Amino acid sequence: MKLDVGDRKCNVPDFLIIGAAKSGTTSLYFYLRQHPSIYMPPDVKEPGFLCFTGRSLPESNPAHPYPDMWKSAIVNSEAYFSLFVPAGEDQLVGEATTEYLYLAGQTIATIRSLYGGGNGGPKLVTMLRNPVDRLWSHYWMFRRDGYERLPIDEAIDLTMIRRRLEAGWHPSYDYIGYGFYARAIGDYRKAFGDNRMKVILYEDFKNDPRAVCAEIFAFLGVDAGFEPDTSATYNISGRLRYPWLHDLLFCRQFVLKDFARWAAPYDGLQWLKHRIIGWNCEKVRMPEPLKRKLQDIYREDIRAVEEKLSRDLSIWLR
Repeated sequence: MKLDVGDRKCNVPDFLIIGAAKSGTTSLYFYLRQHPSIYMPPDVKEPGFLCFTGRSLPESNPAHPYPDMWKSAIVNSEAYFSLFVPAGEDQLVGEATTEYLYLAGQTIATIRSLYGGGNGGPKLVTMLRNPVDRLWSHYWMFRRDGYERLPIDEAIDLTMIRRRLEAGWHPSYDYIGYGFYARAIGDYRKAFGDNRMKVILYEDFKNDPRAVCAEIFAFLGVDAGFEPDTSATYNISGRLRYPWLHDLLFCRQFVLKDFARWAAPYDGLQWLKHRIIGWNCEKVRMPEPLKRKLQDIYREDIRAVEEKLSRDLSIWLR
């Protein structure tokens, strides 16, 4: 949709994928991008503007050892609007930022300020995963990419989480907090209405991604008969078989990579990247004591989500 921003009209998202992190949102982003009636900006999957706008990013914060965690965050409105300039006149515009679910309060406030009260704001797509499995995948993604060196018991300790956040570390280090969904779902529904929010369960998406995409296309009002290629799974977590290979291909910068980005289509490169990551990652089994501990932490919130969705989620507690 176009909104008046200053003295001109700018494209802003018709829809948002708001999370949750490690619930299939990267795969969904690449599947939805294939639809001819949808535009989602390449290169920047998680701009984060609606929750980080106006924030000072910690590039020079010595207390934050991984400032490049913020490399995709956009805090300037001009930079954000520029993402959607290439969208066609007949295309819906969308973006995907998983922090929008975790930072619901800030995101809702920015949406209201940007969109005003007359048009209802963007439609919202939410992907929810068993929070216990979500946390485990989140942790191993950070281990995979070199953002976490602590053993999991230390990394998810509430004192450690609080210490890191107070020092200005990225919100994604709240491994525990990212798995609480009920309040955010309630806040978004209260702010924008039930009919503007589509909640998908990760299990359904994993079992039949094309059917879920068709549901989302119908929700967004585009041709639901379009069938995206869902053969690739994106952003797989796990223990690296060959850490040196991951570091060489995806953590270092060199001329050949810059040439590939220039010469090859973005989606094709990402398809290849995530195929390699999936091949190079091996699943790690969660210890049973940790699983039981996390189930106890999330039990009450899971019950609250069940009520909001009118769906049995007891499988998340088995």
